[in-house]
Amino acid sequence: MASAQAHAADWIDRDFVAYHAGVRPEKTACIAFRTGERVSYGALHERADRAAAAIRRLAGDVRGLAVAYLSRNSIDYLAFILACYRTGAALQPLNWRLSATELEVVLLDAGPVLVVFEEEFAGPLLEALKPLPHVTALTAIDFAAEVAAAAPAPFAAVAAGPDAPFILLYTSGTTGKPKGAIITRANAFWQSYNFAAVGDVGPDSVLVCDSPMFHTVGLMAVAWTTLHKGATFAISDRFVAGESIGRLLDEDLGATHYFGVPQIARALIEDPAYKPRALNRLTGFFLGGAPCPHDLIERLADDGVRVANGFGMSETGTIMHVPRDLAVIRAKLGSVGLPAPAMQVRVVDDDGRDVADGEPGELWMRGPAVTPGYWRRPEATEAGFSGGWFRSGDIGMRDADGFFYVLDRSKDMYISGGENVYPAEVESALLRIEGIADVAVVGVADERWGEVGCAYIVLRPGVSLDARQVIETSGQWLAPYKRPKHVRYIDAIPRNAAGKAQKAALRERPL
Repeated sequence: MASAQAHAADWIDRDFVAYHAGVRPEKTACIAFRTGERVSYGALHERADRAAAAIRRLAGDVRGLAVAYLSRNSIDYLAFILACYRTGAALQPLNWRLSATELEVVLLDAGPVLVVFEEEFAGPLLEALKPLPHVTALTAIDFAAEVAAAAPAPFAAVAAGPDAPFILLYTSGTTGKPKGAIITRANAFWQSYNFAAVGDVGPDSVLVCDSPMFHTVGLMAVAWTTLHKGATFAISDRFVAGESIGRLLDEDLGATHYFGVPQIARALIEDPAYKPRALNRLTGFFLGGAPCPHDLIERLADDGVRVANGFGMSETGTIMHVPRDLAVIRAKLGSVGLPAPAMQVRVVDDDGRDVADGEPGELWMRGPAVTPGYWRRPEATEAGFSGGWFRSGDIGMRDADGFFYVLDRSKDMYISGGENVYPAEVESALLRIEGIADVAVVGVADERWGEVGCAYIVLRPGVSLDARQVIETSGQWLAPYKRPKHVRYIDAIPRNAAGKAQKAALRERPL
């Protein structure tokens, strides 16, 4: 008799698109806003088969090997992701915001055998590939020609178990050298399961995606969940606030879900085209990727928007979200919510012991969605886990009702006069000051207090604020030891693709 594990492998190998193409082939799978193209599940299934055949023709047997894709969001990108699943390749989605040097680091680490890239990004990509002369690299246009030339017969998907690598998501590198989090085929299933559960995603949902598909939100939470549920994936290749508002107001499109980092949310509500109906008609407006300021959540809630602040990571996918209920959103302001159904979360001290509710500690999690480790980095994998629990590196706490709060990254916290200070709390307070558009706070050395806060502030156009005024005003919400001692004005906060402030770069700036 076949083992249960073998049955699990057989089951996980059949991807969602193959299933939906069989039972509802004419259902719209995806819409590309920039080109106007609409593709059914049947057509996407065929395109993925052709892309899989093209990958095999170009790179041979790619089971367990990395292949990379560098492009803005597109239907071809979606077909390539499916093709990787069907060939057993490990997809390395490349961040098109990276420099040649940064691309070189992640390419050398992953060692892909094939790279497909959009011509727009040819310069830095080809420079980055110089140390990898044996890699097959071709433009997205040339790969599309290979796909078009592929035999129309169904591609025979390879057999691969649930633990086989499917995606390599490279961490942002804000705390060191980027690492490739391995997302297995089973991880991908459970990550989409978790988001579908917290987001109430079903076959009639229309998920609008401005988030780049090199990031866990665009790739796993949006794209893979959409395909899992047989819903419709509405693809944007870039974020333009006015255009996004128009799409969310389009009754014919019927958008039900939208996703963004806090900076996107603020850009939407401050755009001249904004109408609350663009967001409050949605099943949910999901925020994550960076700490969400309280004033932003309050503004959205005032407009009747079911804003679900949440928490996730490249290594885990969706971890938790606030229930989409306005009363709960207001009562639990700043919370990242309750754990997804297939996720366990703990708050522990430095010795790995659970702390009491209301006490801060490191967030640990486990479940079938959590990565087994990092690509070719056993030392990083060992450091990232303890007793089967993944160590997030984030400081959080749980309240008496079971709701979680993320206070800050453990590496960003600083100690002033013996008291822990979490920059995210200080930043949220400073953003309440009229005239401040963006802010990032870092700890800097101080002879008297050990460390104090330095606030890097972006002012709104035409606004002038005295540094002392900023510090004194912050006292409305912050204890004296939490108030920044230094204020520096800059043109823009350096941020990565997930919207997280690159604080290492700020710490290097002279006071």
